Formats: sequence, C-alpha cells, structure tokens
Amino acid sequence: MKAKFSKHSLLYVLLLILVVGCSKNDAVDDANTACSTTTFEIALDALEEDIGVFDLCEDNLGNVFILGIKEGQNKLLKLNEKGELLWSNAIDNSMTPREIIALSDNSVIILMKGESVKTYCDVLYEGQMLWAQSGFYGINCIPTYEIGTSHCYSNKSEVLLLKIGTDGNLLWSKIIPDHYIKGNSLAANSDSDFYLLTGHLYGMQPEYVYNDQGEFADTINYPLDRNHLTLYNISFEGDINWESQIGNIYIPAYTD
Repeated sequence: MKAKFSKHSLLYVLLLILVVGCSKNDAVDDANTACSTTTFEIALDALEEDIGVFDLCEDNLGNVFILGIKEGQNKLLKLNEKGELLWSNAIDNSMTPREIIALSDNSVIILMKGESVKTYCDVLYEGQMLWAQSGFYGINCIPTYEIGTSHCYSNKSEVLLLKIGTDGNLLWSKIIPDHYIKGNSLAANSDSDFYLLTGHLYGMQPEYVYNDQGEFADTINYPLDRNHLTLYNISFEGDINWESQIGNIYIPAYTD
C-alpha cells in the first residue's frame, strides 16, 4: 500500500493497513475490493516523533515504514502492526527523499533525488543556439519573460537508492547519475529484483502530433534531442541486471 503526504509536519498519520490478500495497487477505499482492511491512527507526537512525512509502505509482516524529515534530518521509522515504534533512524541527508517500497525479504528500498542541474539556452527559430549557461535553478524552466525566447536545453540529476534492512541498518547505497528529477519511480518485482524508472531531458520540447480525427499519432523530434526514459532492473544486492531506454518521449511537466 502506498500513500502520499505533504512535507509539512504531521502530528497524526492515518495509516490504512492491508491485512490479507491485497496487492500494492489495490484501492483500499474501493467498495469493490475483496481485501480485508483495518484502520488505526498513529499519534506521532505521542511517539515523540513530530515528523514531516514523504511516503510510507508496509512489509509482508504488517510492519509500517515511514519516510520523513525532522528538524532538517531525513529519518526512517519502523512501526509494528499495532502502531508501536520499533526504531527510528537517521538516514542519508545529502538528497531529498521521494519514495519507499518494501521488498519480499522485508527490507526496504528508498529513492532519493539530488539537486537538478540544468543548462539553459536562448535559440533562434531555426534552432541556432545563441548562448548556454549551466547551474542550479529552483523551477523547471526559465520563464520566457525573464530571458526572451528560451528553452530548457538539458536537465539532469542524480538518483540515490538506499537499501535498509529489517533492523534499520544500511545494506547498500547506489547512485544512478544524469537522470530527470521528476521521472523517478520504484516498483517491487519478485524475490530477487525490483524496477527503477527514470528519465532524462535534453533538447527542446517534443510536441504531440494528432491526425485528422484528433487522435495522437506521434511526437516531433527536434535536432540534437536525446529525451528518453530508462527502465532499470536491479537485484536485491544492488546490481543492475539490465536497463532499457525509450526515446522520443514527451514530458508534460515542462509544458503544462
């Protein structure tokens, strides 16, 4: 089961715990679900853990892992099925936590992102680059009213994966470089591996192309574009078994 929370401090976290027969994609509030559920409320202030929550997950034993931040420190909490705190550990503080999943061995994988490094360029309509500048920037693209006719020319970031054992110890960490800051997602697969989906934006915006019936037909690729998604299959030991790229992608976050 997955749930998303804001980064603001939460005194109470409502946890919907799946007891039997539920996959992580089942909707707990769906009236048609066949899963048995139980609901309990954990008072984090009573646990002396006034923590801002990023994400949470449940392992096969009914334990709940809460990924959050307290007073500027990234933290991971483990609670049993009764909501009792088992342990609370500080984790890597160099990047921002994004997602957590539980694996079949009851360990967890945490996905963290680094600062986004972007390169900006001003271009003529025929595509000639006038200038480019690299650096950090807090939003996706420089607004056109700031520098005229502009495009995000490149966007890359580092993804950090952490594997945490049942006792809270760090088992391994792995950096996946040069990937898009928003295109990251984890999925458990089997008893031996899991998936990481990332992306990379390089070039001007691909655009949707529709046919006469208004149906999506393709995207337009601009010269020098290397926009792509990458799907990784990663072992429980942190080794990349394989990776596959899909090119000519459209990233709505840059145009919406």
